[in-house]
Amino acid sequence: MCPSGPIDELVFVEPWGIPHKRVGTHRLPPFVSANAVASMKDTWQSRDGNRYLVIPQGFTAQDMSSLDAFVALAEWKNVEMVEVEQSAANIPGFQAPIASRFLQRIVEVRAGRPEMEMPIAGPMGHSCFISKLPPELHPASVTRQTSSVGLDERVAVLVADPRYLIMKELQMFPLISKVLGAKAVPDNFVMASMQRCSDVESMVAWARLEHLKPHQVRLFFVEDFVLEPETAFRGLARFLGIDQGEVLPTIMHQLPDICSKGLFNKCKGGEMDLIEQYTGRFERELAKLPFDLQKSWQDQVSNLINLPNARLSTLGRLVAAHQKWDIPRWWVAHSAMLCKPCTFATRGLCRNGEECGFCHAPDHQRLNRPSKKERQRRDRRRQAMARTPSPPGLSS
Repeated sequence: MCPSGPIDELVFVEPWGIPHKRVGTHRLPPFVSANAVASMKDTWQSRDGNRYLVIPQGFTAQDMSSLDAFVALAEWKNVEMVEVEQSAANIPGFQAPIASRFLQRIVEVRAGRPEMEMPIAGPMGHSCFISKLPPELHPASVTRQTSSVGLDERVAVLVADPRYLIMKELQMFPLISKVLGAKAVPDNFVMASMQRCSDVESMVAWARLEHLKPHQVRLFFVEDFVLEPETAFRGLARFLGIDQGEVLPTIMHQLPDICSKGLFNKCKGGEMDLIEQYTGRFERELAKLPFDLQKSWQDQVSNLINLPNARLSTLGRLVAAHQKWDIPRWWVAHSAMLCKPCTFATRGLCRNGEECGFCHAPDHQRLNRPSKKERQRRDRRRQAMARTPSPPGLSS
């Protein structure tokens, strides 16, 4: 829950081994004002056309090539990013400034800098913001019980296999040590994350909000952008309310170059292979831990299983069983809301399984096959239309 009253600006290190501030159970970078973030729901300027991308803890603007495409979609144009420096002179031992071309659009940083102007909206009136906040801290009107009537704010939430997210955040430790001048302890981080993973908590909260407001909040899976980037970006554009006739074709043309750099990981090999490597490493680390820590992880993962989002529920069951997920391609189209349900799968009769070209997601309504009489009636209509002569002047 979001605490009320003044928040301590203390910088903690334990138990994750990473310097951070806290607002409730949520971690913040040490250079961000915890009080400003906690009060954003009362101070943030909600605006028609605001678009938010919520990214996991271990993701940074610097290593996500996909952010370029998101900003182009949300703002309806390729915007020129301004290099901004944000110092943290009040943090002991911290001297180096933090520079990021996305800094002006990161919600948490702007919260403590009210002098920063809102990003200029593109021709469609959209402005892009990047955030890592859970719903209880997020300033968008869609996260409130009484949102402004007619205010079109939308939140796209990036989620993924939580095992991958924890190990990806672990890979940031050299950067954290360099930037923050702190010695992060990887073993402490892995154990602390298995006891309480903020990404799992955030996924659970956003999935519940998605169920309540599906037209304003939508979960998008990292793996989908890696497997089928064109389908995933089309689904994202559709959710953001972007006319796909102008900007999207440009992004599709640029996708091969963006993907070659790595959408979420800068790597030379296949990005999906890297995700699987992180997942396998997590399972090996988990197996070394005492039973009580393993049980704590199972308890967290169990929260995914009962969610209304069928994809997260399926993922939760596989994570709980320590299995990897070879994602069927139809899941990508389903998450993008561009799928065509399989008539046979809804009745348990499809023989093609995961190789089927139609969607097998469990939350589709059962599609009954037309009765024999209806099929015969339809065939007679087709035959009659085929026998009907063409009007004069239209015959070949």
